[in-house]
Amino acid sequence: MTFTKAAAEQMKTRFQKLSGGMYMQVSFGTFHSVFFTILKNEYRYTGSNILAEDKRYEIVAKLLSHYSFEYEDEKEFIAGVLSEISLVKGGLIDVNNYSSLTMPEDVFREIYNGYNRFLMESRLLDFDDMLIRCYHLLKSNERVLDFWRERFQYIMIDEFQDINTVQYLIMRMLARPLNNIFIVGDDDQSVYSFRGAKPAIMLNFEKDFPGCEKIILDNNYRSGAKIISAAQRLIDNNEHRFEKDIKAVRDGGEDIVIREFDTLSGQNEYLAKSIRNLNSQGIDYSSMAVLIRTNVQSQVIADKLMEYNIPFSVKEGMPDIFDHFITRDLMAYMEAGGQIGRDKAADRNLMVRVINRPNRYISRDALLRGKVSKEDLLGFYKDRTWMHDRIELLYTDLEFISTLSPYAAVCYIRNKIGYDDYIKDYAKERRIYEDELFTIMEEISQSAKRFGTLSEWKDYRDDFRRKVLQQQGGEGVNIMTFHGAKGLEFDTVFIADANEEITPHNKEKTPAGIEEERRMFYVAMTRAVNRLYILCEKERYNKELMPSRFIGEILTDKKAITAGKMIWHRVYGEGRIVERDGGRIKVRFRLNGTVKILDLDHCLAAGIITTEKPLKIESDYSRQYEKQPDPMEKIRRHFSGKSFTITL
Repeated sequence: MTFTKAAAEQMKTRFQKLSGGMYMQVSFGTFHSVFFTILKNEYRYTGSNILAEDKRYEIVAKLLSHYSFEYEDEKEFIAGVLSEISLVKGGLIDVNNYSSLTMPEDVFREIYNGYNRFLMESRLLDFDDMLIRCYHLLKSNERVLDFWRERFQYIMIDEFQDINTVQYLIMRMLARPLNNIFIVGDDDQSVYSFRGAKPAIMLNFEKDFPGCEKIILDNNYRSGAKIISAAQRLIDNNEHRFEKDIKAVRDGGEDIVIREFDTLSGQNEYLAKSIRNLNSQGIDYSSMAVLIRTNVQSQVIADKLMEYNIPFSVKEGMPDIFDHFITRDLMAYMEAGGQIGRDKAADRNLMVRVINRPNRYISRDALLRGKVSKEDLLGFYKDRTWMHDRIELLYTDLEFISTLSPYAAVCYIRNKIGYDDYIKDYAKERRIYEDELFTIMEEISQSAKRFGTLSEWKDYRDDFRRKVLQQQGGEGVNIMTFHGAKGLEFDTVFIADANEEITPHNKEKTPAGIEEERRMFYVAMTRAVNRLYILCEKERYNKELMPSRFIGEILTDKKAITAGKMIWHRVYGEGRIVERDGGRIKVRFRLNGTVKILDLDHCLAAGIITTEKPLKIESDYSRQYEKQPDPMEKIRRHFSGKSFTITL
């Protein structure tokens, strides 16, 4: 049993080659394929009973149409709802006790129940139902359970750390009473909690099957010794795991390169130059990977690689920030402004997009014509004079935007018109992390900075989309998330944006969440065969950032924090531990013999101290300040003496 069809086929091929085809009764398959086989045998299901993915979207979209939801990206919103439905099913969670992340609980329950009711009435199964119905069938029907117990007397499960609750309960039922079950997995690579996978299932296996034998596979055949040693120091910080001391079969290897840059631009410049330099030394582009925590980070990296004419491949698909509703809003403001500045009227579809972002309480019914002028709106509200000031200000704003560069226009829309406040309200209402939306907004702002006119910016957008499309599925440097890289290996790995709030992600606040983030970073590190680069920046989109705590943990052997040992402090430099008292250490630093008492947990979590001399940690102090006019200066002059302030 495994999780993907490709893995099942590979195991089958290897087994048949090793056994000479003698054992034809051995079955290889995914959980879904095996469980669907059980259902087919009992209920006579066929492939026509399996619900197509596009049909799932259609069902949820129809159910949502009965509610007054407003969302900018329908596909993304529905994908979130379907993900939650899968989480509830796969975890055998009572929907009445589930707190939805996308909508009010009572509405989610109605959507969930309506979705399942449609499937039952149509005699259809989604992939979660293959598990759920198989579980209920085996639990309620002893005859069927005994039949399949006899059929599967020996069970082996691969990638066990990725199993969810219902998958495990079914396998446990099938394995008993013989208990001939063999599981293979790595609890340190359990990174799919969003799919319902729980490392606790693997950690508690010995309780469910007392007397089982545990075999630690502690030889790593992939990575060099220095990479394995650093990864071990990192993962040792997780409390809930099997203790193991992984050893690299290959000795030595190159030092891990850890660099800190003043800016995101500095990081990506170094990244592109390093990739090009390694390629000139004979390393194929396709043997290199840039690993990122979330797909949102991929576009600026791809942009820099294109600038250096470096081929790349984005296997998971790259989110198009130009197709994001925020970009469409901002560009609509600029296009409408340009039309009003030129023709005193703007296209209706543009005005529909901007009139109530932020909310001005202007009705769409007021937009009667294909082109909408100020006079049209004033005429519609002729009996409601309190609306006139809002309309006058809207057109004044739009006309002024027409005189600004794209970057200055974005700043004006965000700060003066109040689009940032609109986004905060939008995030709160839809239970979205506002930081994710503001990251998108900052990327849009930075993109706009490079262009003098909206037309130039749109030309770049079209060119970027064309180039990215050409790269899809091709050969080149692999840009992928930590999740996407699981199970793969590359000669050289670059981990980009190794900063707090990015990795670990700022939405993860619980100890369990931080432990999963650490496992993801561990997975990313151990994809590297020969070379590993870990890069971070001090500033991203005008926001100061700290290096990820994981960098400090890589460089820190917690067991070595004892009296007499040397440490390195980010501020005070080299020092020797004089005394350790529980969670505090007294350190004498070489700098003037200064003695400091430090809170150990805080210092380790923030990466302030390390027990190993930093591995090529360097700071890039060569920040290039582009000589550009202040984008807000024109705005300040325009509103000089007016009764409001502009906050940058």
